[in-house]
Amino acid sequence: MWNIVTIKGIILVVMFLITFVCSMLPIMFVKHIRETHDSNRRSRYQTLLSLMSCSAGGVFMGTCIMDLFPDVQEQLDVLMDQSFVMSSFPVAEFIVVFGFLLVLAMEQIVLDYKETSLLRGIALYSENTLSTSHETIGACFIHRRSDIIFEGLAVGLQGSIDDVVGLFLVVIFHKGIIAFSLGLNMVQSKLSVSQMLMANMFFCVTSPLGVGIGMGIMEMQASFTTAAISGSLQGIACGTFLYVTFFEVLPHEMNNGENRLLKLLFIIFGFSAVCGVLYLDPDTQHPRCFRQPIPMTPS
Repeated sequence: MWNIVTIKGIILVVMFLITFVCSMLPIMFVKHIRETHDSNRRSRYQTLLSLMSCSAGGVFMGTCIMDLFPDVQEQLDVLMDQSFVMSSFPVAEFIVVFGFLLVLAMEQIVLDYKETSLLRGIALYSENTLSTSHETIGACFIHRRSDIIFEGLAVGLQGSIDDVVGLFLVVIFHKGIIAFSLGLNMVQSKLSVSQMLMANMFFCVTSPLGVGIGMGIMEMQASFTTAAISGSLQGIACGTFLYVTFFEVLPHEMNNGENRLLKLLFIIFGFSAVCGVLYLDPDTQHPRCFRQPIPMTPS
């Protein structure tokens, strides 16, 4: 029987390979895509990708709110009880929001840099068109690394094989869609194959790097400090899931007026899938909100 470290190691490799294949698919058919002028075919591809993204958004929403956050809250509550900290301050909620704001700040810094570079490129178009394009693409990859590395970190910090495998499936579903979309964007940008290959390699190591960091933390000698670091990083990762769901996936898809009800259906489907898995989980012995009944005093 494989232990959890072996499972995480296998997942680390599989995550890299699946992401790399998804990002390379558009490049493999680069000539065909560039020469395709069938608007109906392109529209069908775009609709399918959009519906898959909506489903991933629903899965992320369910995973964040129904699974990750309760685990973070429970772990941090236990730590506070062990350290005899008597405070009503919502520590778990604070760390999750901190993770959310951290990724948001990274995005805004990168976007500000990208917009500044774009304005500079317009002003110096004849000299800097190519370099500005490369700077913009590089900024996009830095932004994508900032949130996806936390997704991998969440996988590496899980303490049971079931949690590791379940969260891996959620992350790889979302990352596969993102990788395919990035591959399409690079094809449309008309970069050379070698440039696209280097960019994809740069992108594909993000989640495995996060998994490796999480594994290293979990393998440290068990102590209060280690548990506090693990709980805090899981909270930040939960905030990242929250950001990806409500700032990237859902607004991008729902602001497009096409297939609104179908997109809503796929979001609900993704969320329901997570709820179904959690409800049928054999490890769940009682609801998280379970409390012992208050004994009745005789009147």
